[in-house]
Amino acid sequence: MANRLSAKEALFCQYYKILHSPREAAARAGYPFPERSALRLLKKEGVKREMEKQNSLLKPSAEEGLRRIAFGSIADAVYLATKETPVTKEELESLDLFMVSELKFSKGGMDIKFYDRIKALDLLQSGETETVGGSAEPFYRALCEGAKNLSFMGEENGI
Repeated sequence: MANRLSAKEALFCQYYKILHSPREAAARAGYPFPERSALRLLKKEGVKREMEKQNSLLKPSAEEGLRRIAFGSIADAVYLATKETPVTKEELESLDLFMVSELKFSKGGMDIKFYDRIKALDLLQSGETETVGGSAEPFYRALCEGAKNLSFMGEENGI
């Protein structure tokens, strides 16, 4: 069968189902250049079919993002902060930095700020994450703005 998925493509589909981020799913599945690989994979008929079968094409909700903040790992961010040699763009793309709200580079090193886990837990507990409306909207917008800043800061520093 010509449209049969490779093991790596199936892994990409599984990660996408969990992460709802094509770039992160490609990175976790071990693809080089995750951004480009994800775009290529999303165009493949077999991958599209698998994702539809898994109902993975649903947009991620604010609740899913808050869960990642509340319970996610900061291991990759700590690795980045303590790494003595410069990180390559490919290596940076493979790191899970979802929890990071701000990165600042200086001569003394790197400052990393994380999203507030307690605030994320409070929003989850209050049940105000069903939609992006209400009091969860400002927090959701702050998440989006933080992601834009991370991308911009990486470009400024040649990453």
